[in-house]
Amino acid sequence: MIGMLSGRRGLLLLLGLSFIGCSASQLLEENLQYQDQIATGGYQPTAGAASPASYAQPAQPAQPAAPAAAPAPPPAAQHTLTPEEDWVCKAMASLQGRVCAAMQKKMADDVVKRLGELDAKLKAGQVSKEVTSQVTQWCQAMDRNDHATAGTIQTTLTSTVWDDHKNWLQATKRMVDQVKKMGQ
Repeated sequence: MIGMLSGRRGLLLLLGLSFIGCSASQLLEENLQYQDQIATGGYQPTAGAASPASYAQPAQPAQPAAPAAAPAPPPAAQHTLTPEEDWVCKAMASLQGRVCAAMQKKMADDVVKRLGELDAKLKAGQVSKEVTSQVTQWCQAMDRNDHATAGTIQTTLTSTVWDDHKNWLQATKRMVDQVKKMGQ
């Protein structure tokens, strides 16, 4: 029955069942498998299930077959993290744990989400060497509890690369502000 629902109703059912003890991820996986079976013509209803012919649906005019989709482009080459980028990822995770623990939950969750974007951009090679170098200096200042230097670096980054990195830069600002509040 779960597989027979798709779209919004299926999602609502999945969410509702997750509250009564069913695994939403398992139900979602079953729903996706069902959708794949329908698409490939491999679905066989179980005994007692209503057949599609028994549904009262108005006749629909035959639609021309869609043209075959173009083959997917080859996957992009993975960016290999430089030692500095790897250090930034680890330092940010460490700082995040230390600083976010003292924040209100909503703000901490937002900082975690925004720093996740920095992590993803570093791993995708979307952060320049210059920005990575400045973020390294920012992390080192935060590790030394030098919030004045960290604030200066954060302000410089904001004025130079805001358009490309505004989401995670907001998180660094909040972290500097939190360290100031903590008096560290």
